Amino acid sequence: MGNIDVLEKVQKLCTLALSEEDGEPTEEARTAAITATRLMKEHDLVIVPREQLEAAQKAINGATELRREAKKAKRDGMILGGVLGVMAGKQGLI
Repeated sequence: MGNIDVLEKVQKLCTLALSEEDGEPTEEARTAAITATRLMKEHDLVIVPREQLEAAQKAINGATELRREAKKAKRDGMILGGVLGVMAGKQGLI
């Protein structure tokens, strides 16, 4: 079972675990809660507040953008260096 499949199954089980009948959890709800807990433990799942997950995603996106900008700056610097080298050669400086 893939990670996404496990997450979807746990999510469905958690939804089922909240079901009630006459204000009381059903046996099916109890079983779903136990099964969800077992799956979470078996697959070493960690529950993280959405706010922290979004902050981590924002940091990753920022790092990815910085890396992209650094690559562009390096490429631009190499092009500029090449152009300056050609110009210096034409002027007899090198």
